[in-house]
Amino acid sequence: MLFFHIQLLQPATDDEKAGRLPWRVMPEVSGGGHFFDLASHQLDYLDFLFGPVQRVRSTVKNTAGLYEAEDMVTAEIEFGGNITGTGIWCFNAPAGHSRDVIEFTGDRGAIRFSTFGFENIVVTTAGGTEEYANERPEHVQYCLIDQIVRALEGNGGMQGNGQAAARTSRVMDEIVSRYYNRQPAVCSEWHSV
Repeated sequence: MLFFHIQLLQPATDDEKAGRLPWRVMPEVSGGGHFFDLASHQLDYLDFLFGPVQRVRSTVKNTAGLYEAEDMVTAEIEFGGNITGTGIWCFNAPAGHSRDVIEFTGDRGAIRFSTFGFENIVVTTAGGTEEYANERPEHVQYCLIDQIVRALEGNGGMQGNGQAAARTSRVMDEIVSRYYNRQPAVCSEWHSV
């Protein structure tokens, strides 16, 4: 794989614009903003695929001033095996400019898919572009619940674990550390995670 890119762009909600803030953008309740709520799933998936993050470099801002939490995050992320990529998470995007995509680009093509939507999975190679249906399951959490039940019954293990979740939390904290003054970090330099 050559690189990956994440884009998660969402407009501010009418409630946020009116000052009726959901708990997700109250750092004292949620620990951060929408980045913490949503990017955790994307970063956890990358950890599942590539292993632990080695280094990050980030810029974190509040561009709209609608709440105290971050609403714009950009990050460069490096995994082992020379796997690198970028992400941009904007929760103050202009109306009509929503985007939810992860794209992996390799030397023989690319694959693009959404994290939270069920748009088609798009695979592009020298032979052309193919799309695959990404059907919404009746119960979106079914596979996770099924794994938990099987593990409790002694009939299988879990794909995820607390160690991977802790690594994802650490990466997210490192990405936003300077914004929240949680630990010393310099955005213009790489920090090891």
